[in-house]
Amino acid sequence: MHISACSLAGTWAWANLTGITMRAEDLLIVPLAIQCIYQWNRVTDRVEDQINCPDDLAAAISGENNIKIVCLIDLSMILTLTAVHFDHRSLLLLVLALLLGFFYSTPISARWPRARFKNLFVIKNVSSAVIWTVLTVLYPTVHAGQQVSARACVAAMYMFSAVCMVEVIWDVRDVLGDLKAGVRTIPSVLGLSRCRRYLTVANILSGAFIAGAFVLGVLPAPWLPVLFNTGLMFFWNLLLFYELESTRLWADLLVLLQTLLLICLAVISG
Repeated sequence: MHISACSLAGTWAWANLTGITMRAEDLLIVPLAIQCIYQWNRVTDRVEDQINCPDDLAAAISGENNIKIVCLIDLSMILTLTAVHFDHRSLLLLVLALLLGFFYSTPISARWPRARFKNLFVIKNVSSAVIWTVLTVLYPTVHAGQQVSARACVAAMYMFSAVCMVEVIWDVRDVLGDLKAGVRTIPSVLGLSRCRRYLTVANILSGAFIAGAFVLGVLPAPWLPVLFNTGLMFFWNLLLFYELESTRLWADLLVLLQTLLLICLAVISG
């Protein structure tokens, strides 16, 4: 639920920050799409979750049928809601995000059980970032019938980098199970030390990108609190040094704090 709440807050915040008049139904469509993708992922990650989160895996196995029913309900509601203001371009973006989410955790063929995006080095993180960027920034913009503005491009690029960084932090937490499952993540391939350095550089560059766009007059003052996320990412990168990221509580707390930040941004820029 906290992941869906984060997607809702992100959709609301980016719409206000980029100045679009969002379709009201998108505040349901985006969280439903994220919930469908992440719930489906729960029933496909059995090898890695045996180590990473055995209790969550046991709950997912016992409730597998219910999870699949929830996914079907989510998809049905999404299809119904898209008919309210039908637009084929935004529908294509929505389908793209859902397909990426499906093949992120589902093999393309039963003969190749590891042929899924999640098992591919870097593609794992990129695919997740594309899903979030499309759903929270590009889809609402196109569905509202508006052009992708310079601010929307800045939002898309920052959202992409932010999700990539969060995904890498989660990969550090899940490195043992991912190694067993053959999931080639950035920390499992490059090691924790190099991973921390890359995260630091990516965080500095993304923060500098927002600051530079503000200085150049592309972004107004309500965008400045976005830089608080840079501070959050610095702090969580520091946690890697103390190995506190291994508990799932820290990952949930990061999502919660980013959700609160997005809500604040939405209110400030509304």
